[in-house]
Amino acid sequence: MIEYEELEQLRKLSSINEKKDYLQNIHGIPAWLKHNKKAYFEWCTGTGKTMMLCKIAELCEKKIPGWLTYVIVPTNVLKEQFENTLEYVGVRNAKVFTIHSYINLIKQHGKMKCNLLIGDELHSLANIDSMFFSTVIPLTEFDTFAGGSATLEDRHVEYLKKYDIVCCSKFTLQDSQSVGLAPEYTIYCLPVELTDSEKKEYAIADNTYWEHFNYFYKIVGNDAYKLITAILKGKQKVKYNGVLTTGTKLAEQFAKIKSEKENFKIEGGHVFNRAIQYRNAIGSRRKILNGSDSLNYTAIEILKRINEKIIVFCELTESCSIIEDAIGGVGYHTGVKSVKKRKENLQQFIDGKNNYLITCKSIQAGFDDRDLRLILRHSYTSKTLNAIQSGGRAMRITDENKHNKTSVIIYLYINDFSWNGKNYNSQQKKWLKKALSNDPNIEWIQDINEIIL
Repeated sequence: MIEYEELEQLRKLSSINEKKDYLQNIHGIPAWLKHNKKAYFEWCTGTGKTMMLCKIAELCEKKIPGWLTYVIVPTNVLKEQFENTLEYVGVRNAKVFTIHSYINLIKQHGKMKCNLLIGDELHSLANIDSMFFSTVIPLTEFDTFAGGSATLEDRHVEYLKKYDIVCCSKFTLQDSQSVGLAPEYTIYCLPVELTDSEKKEYAIADNTYWEHFNYFYKIVGNDAYKLITAILKGKQKVKYNGVLTTGTKLAEQFAKIKSEKENFKIEGGHVFNRAIQYRNAIGSRRKILNGSDSLNYTAIEILKRINEKIIVFCELTESCSIIEDAIGGVGYHTGVKSVKKRKENLQQFIDGKNNYLITCKSIQAGFDDRDLRLILRHSYTSKTLNAIQSGGRAMRITDENKHNKTSVIIYLYINDFSWNGKNYNSQQKKWLKKALSNDPNIEWIQDINEIIL
């Protein structure tokens, strides 16, 4: 969506700040204005989305007296970043909220009202899987909207379209690198083989999963997952197929239908227990795919070879703790119970007193350390956003390091495998290929020794 001529002009500019100013002022803000002031930017990390969104707030505030801007962000790190940037550009009448605190305000006071609603890391506000996060836009009355995200999935795009919010500009990592706003980088994808005991454990969990899933599927077909999720709410209220009910009532209704089909008396409690066993099987599979000893061992072996700053992203806090203990790293995740301790750990990493920061999702977005060039993604899921966001932490450059910074991102994934003559698909390689499909800098390797730091 950015024109060839604009890319050529960006290449001619010498400093990083000049490039960002051009991108924001000559391309970004005009693109937003052309889309009726109700649009978002899909720009990669390090291109100045935060500054541009704050400049949009400043532009609106200058033109209309009493203009009020609300900014919604997913983390406290981003909240502080936006507050500082808004103050820097001279915006006086703006409030910045984390998404959780904003939702609490909606619960207390009902529908919120502002002139400009800004959403950073826009996938959070467009998360249709969350009955809470997805209420931010419909329960806010606003005149104009501006948002930013490094990438969005199709489901997020469709959600935003329902509120006439569209993409006004895309700027990919490849665009950014081509004009000198991102460093040279290599992405290594390394498979991890499970041990025989882990394969057996996964096979048992997978068989249990399908046994209980099919128990529901035989009756409701493709609605099985949705029904199980609703039943697991128990006595809590839940909406299922447009009807407000409870998980307990749904279990009883399903038991009645199942009893009639099989001519055998089934209690609602039995159905609920089936749903619990299904959920437990998912947890068991997830623990192996995202926190197995094989994954932990491989990550630790890689880290032993590294003597500079690196962030390790895990899916499970248990893996975080194991890796921290093994290499003497510091943790920034909910497994570190003290918020004060988490902040101290993060500061140790920023100050260079500890090179290994182990985290889950807390700093996947909005964390800046411009000298950081190494990322290790310990485990992988189907969420493309996780791959893009975590890798972006190593993609920032300055005028001082733009000629010598080379970033390395390492993704570990579980290979598909066989056990007792049956094939099991972790799907992690498939998910990785989908997430990184257009990136020319990927190397699919087989051994740790192929990683060049």
